Amino acid sequence: MTQEYVSVLKQLLSTSKLLLNLTKTLNSFEEFENNNYIFDNILSNVAVIYELSQKLPEDVKNNELNSIEWSKIDYYEKIIRNDSHQLDTKAIWNAIKEDLPYFTQKLEKILAKFE
Repeated sequence: MTQEYVSVLKQLLSTSKLLLNLTKTLNSFEEFENNNYIFDNILSNVAVIYELSQKLPEDVKNNELNSIEWSKIDYYEKIIRNDSHQLDTKAIWNAIKEDLPYFTQKLEKILAKFE
């Protein structure tokens, strides 16, 4: 894997940790939905994760990084860019609380091989 791709993975890890930190004080979906500052930051950073993931070629994702479910990142990006302007906030909340910790762990494990 090239140094450029490792750099992208480090940026993905940094952004995912930021998202986890933003939400660690939230105790409920309602708190998430009603806190505009955190809500807006989360949406922006989900978009950043998507954009960063697009810098990795499909063959690298499918081979060296196949432990990560890249299709979920694509799915969450589609949710926040929904043309109907009806954002599925529950899906975003679930992604952050359920999927993001695993994504972060997998990135840490992959990056440990390059340190």
